Amino acid sequence: MTPILRTRNHGDVALTILAAVATYLIVCVLWFVVVVLKRSVGDYGLLETWIGPQYFADYSHGFVRRGLPGEVLGLVSDRSPRALLSAMWTLTFGALSGLILIVSQLVGRARGGGLKRIVLLLAVVAVSPISVSEIVLDPGRYDFVGIVATAALVAIGLLGDPRRTLVLAAAVAVVAVASEELLLVFVAPFVLIAAQRVAGSAAPRTRVVRLSAFVLAPALVVAGLSALTRPSASFVASMLAGAGHPPTEVYNSATVLRLSFSDEVRLAYDWSHGVPNMVLSAGVWLAVYAAAVAAVVALMPRPPRQQMQARTPRR
Repeated sequence: MTPILRTRNHGDVALTILAAVATYLIVCVLWFVVVVLKRSVGDYGLLETWIGPQYFADYSHGFVRRGLPGEVLGLVSDRSPRALLSAMWTLTFGALSGLILIVSQLVGRARGGGLKRIVLLLAVVAVSPISVSEIVLDPGRYDFVGIVATAALVAIGLLGDPRRTLVLAAAVAVVAVASEELLLVFVAPFVLIAAQRVAGSAAPRTRVVRLSAFVLAPALVVAGLSALTRPSASFVASMLAGAGHPPTEVYNSATVLRLSFSDEVRLAYDWSHGVPNMVLSAGVWLAVYAAAVAAVVALMPRPPRQQMQARTPRR
């Protein structure tokens, strides 16, 4: 057997093994989703979790960071426990639907690599720390607005109308950032991709940057206002009371609205009682996700050497 054939056979065996492991991971994740959702749907105890008070943030006392979802909820409902639970699960299943849309687009682009590589791609999405696990374990989080917004930007990119694409992308970015200012990092890369498509592949980088800045400008303004404004202590107390939380709680989705970003990081990563759980869990997720991405990159089909040489410009 020649060295080239031997190397190719080893690569096929490794790909088959990784695809089998990936299939197992996907089955485990699906089982996990079904079990957790079956236990959680309809559980009014979710209103008593860290997430509950955030739905009572609105613009009744002026602009407040992360107040848009609560404002919309107040306009369309009476904020009863049933309405709150319905809003939490609507956002959760909306995020799951958005994730399915994103994955379907990725799979469509990876079809040429064969079934095994598609399975690996699905496994990478499944083990991502900001995908299925977060959606299922923390239903109702405002982070999910970022997933819905990302899916919306993907769908907008399929329209083909440049003007409409940029206007809708700007609107989606504003809604995402008004829901949670940190979601700017979710939407910014997709806005950049949309601007690149509108400008054309031959457009200079300066034009793409200008288009992206134009689309993101309103969202940046909202993010700046969110960073500068803080709700009053009485307003936070009313949020806690509305969600049935004791006024003495130190850290939840209402009290963090009065903290600066540095204060939030300092509180979340408190080292006074040893290594914080957030650091450990983030480290584990990062290691698993990095290994999965590295495996997919290593096994992606490479262009033939002749093709690569043809692409290399001659001096």
